[in-house]
This record gives sequence, C-alpha cells and structure tokens, in this order.
Amino acid sequence: MDTLSTLLGIGQSLWLEDTTREQLQSGLLVQHIQEGSITGAAITPLACSRVLRRTGVYDGAIRKKLAAGLFGEPLAMKLLLEDARHAADLLRPIYERTDGVDGWVALALFTPPASDTTAAVAAIATAYAKARRPNILLTLPGLPEWLPAIEEVIYSGVPVNIAFLLSREQFLSAARTCLRAIERRTAAGLKPAVTSFASISIGRLAAALSAELTGEASFESATAMARRIYKTSRDLHNSPEWERAYNSGARPLRLVWTMETADEGQRLSDSLIKNLMAPLTVAAIPETALKAITGDVFLGTSLPADGGDCEKVLAGHPHQGIDLNTCAVKLQNTEAAALTSSWIEMLDAVACKSAFVTNPDERDKYLHEIPFINNKKGISKVLNVKRSPATD
Repeated sequence: MDTLSTLLGIGQSLWLEDTTREQLQSGLLVQHIQEGSITGAAITPLACSRVLRRTGVYDGAIRKKLAAGLFGEPLAMKLLLEDARHAADLLRPIYERTDGVDGWVALALFTPPASDTTAAVAAIATAYAKARRPNILLTLPGLPEWLPAIEEVIYSGVPVNIAFLLSREQFLSAARTCLRAIERRTAAGLKPAVTSFASISIGRLAAALSAELTGEASFESATAMARRIYKTSRDLHNSPEWERAYNSGARPLRLVWTMETADEGQRLSDSLIKNLMAPLTVAAIPETALKAITGDVFLGTSLPADGGDCEKVLAGHPHQGIDLNTCAVKLQNTEAAALTSSWIEMLDAVACKSAFVTNPDERDKYLHEIPFINNKKGISKVLNVKRSPATD
C-alpha cells in the first residue's frame, strides 16, 4: 500500500497547501477531489503573489477590476477572496457530506495589529462576511498577543485556523483559548459547534533545527515535538473540560501538520508526512509532495497516542545547550512576521501587474523600473500611497 492510501485509511485528511488560481482553473484541484486524495485547501498571499509575477492567469480579472475603480489593497483582497470562494465551491460537497468535518478552505489574509482587540475582531468579522462561504475559515497567528482576539472571533462564530504553533506550550495556549470561547458560547445559549484548527509548522521547525543539530537529529527532534503535541491533543480530548464541551455539541480542535519548509525541500516534506500520520489530524502538503506519496511504498508509522519516545528524545537537548521552547518562540515570531511580509509582497505584485495590464506596451519598463518590497519607498511609490474604497 502506498503512503497516500495509508494515511487516508487511518483517517487523516489532506489539504493542498498554497492552492493557486492556476490549480483552480486548470482542473487540478477538481482532479484531486475526484480521486479522493484532497479534502481541503489552504490559500495564502505568498502563493498568489508568485502566480501574479510569473503568469497571466490574473490579467483579465485585474483589468476588469481596475476599470471598475478597484485597486491597491481592496483589489488584492478581492483576488484572494475569489480564489477562496472558488476552492470552497469545489470542496462544498465534501463539507456537506461530512457535516463540516472536511471540505474546508483556510484563507490567510493580512491581519491588523492585535494590540487593539476590538479593531482586530471587527476587521476579521468583515473579512469573513465577505467570504460568503460556510466552509471558509480564516488563518490567524497563534501568538500570545493574538489569543484574546482569537477568543472573541471564535465566540462570534467565525471558524479559524490558528497558525504558527511550534511547541506543546503554544498549542496548549491556543487550545485553552478555543475552550474558553466555546464555554462562553454555551453559557450564552449559542451553538458551540464553531470549527477550529491548530496548525503546527512542523516543516519550518525541522528546517530551523537543522541549523542547530547535525544529521538526522533535526528531523528526529521535530517529529518528537510533533509526537509530544499529538499526545497533548489526545489528552485534551479526553479531559473533563473538553468532554463537557463535546457533550454540549462542540467540535474537536484538530491538528494540522504544515509540511512546507524553507530550505530542506522535497525530501524533508516527504519524510515528515510518513512520520506524522494520525486519525483526526490534517496534513497540509504542497502539490509536489502529493505526487511523491502517490504510488510509493509506505515505510512510515502511525503516531502513537502516548507520544512514544518523544520525551526521551527531547530530554537530551538541554545538555546540548538547545532550548527548544526558546527556539519555538523565536520561530513563531519569525513566521508571523513572514505573513506580514507576504501580504506586502502581494500588494507589490498586484501593483506591478496592474501597471502591466494598464500599459501592455511598456511591460519591460515596468518590469525593470518598478521597485519591489526590498525598497520601502518603492512600495509606497508603486501603491501611490492611497487605497481605493473597500468593496466586496
């Protein structure tokens, strides 16, 4: 049996990481859905900006929106929402068939500073209202300063994907946030069945640890951290607090293993997939990794509910001068900053593409003269330091 068949057989779901308009329009996502391999999707500004820069797939849509007076940030938001709705419509039958267990589209948008919880919650509520699909959930950073806003968002009934979690402690903080929101909804007489996911950036963690550890040690440490988080998740599911929540109709907080890596590439992604199989979890993988695990020979093992030897593996790191919790905190901040950078990158790509479609005879000029995000003054010039009215 190949890896793909094995993980589907044990009850793990697969999301297509960095789903793009190319994949939506080419029929690739439809093909994966029909084959039964993909049951969810993740859409990000970075993936969108890459497609904007190297293809013309958005040209027609941008030209029409510019003619209608839409540009800048509202235009970028509109493109992402269109992609999310398209993917959500394709996945809607799965969502309906599984009663909301699968068929989700995780959409990452620019998030305002969390220092003003009220403003942040209002911005997220507005974005969700524009999504207009029940199977779209919003990806929000699971940093400590964001947890109060996330609690309010869940309490308001918006499904979320809490991202950039890299340690047991970070996961526990996110889980407590979800539980508080659910308990508040129950106490207020509201339905507690608001879907939430906790995304563990295990691929990024493994890649980051490779700079501190040699050989297979970084991979072993990352998977040990994953096993520890999985054990914690199982323990929470069986705790009195969560059992009361389930009895009231709440949905379980599901883990999402994000396999994307910055440096190690395909080999590391494939290895992580084969070692992080577990029921009621999700593996978010890129298209290249999906191809690699289709038809191969399965050599991995399912995650043990008790964490296996995770504590033994992790116990040796303090003696090597490595504090994994400190590493997780630093990497979480780095990942959150990268989300902001990816939004700036998308605004830049939208501005450049807008210039291209408006002046098709001067593409080379714009390609060489328009500065990108490495130049802060440049991005202001490209965006003309103004926004069009926010429209849906």
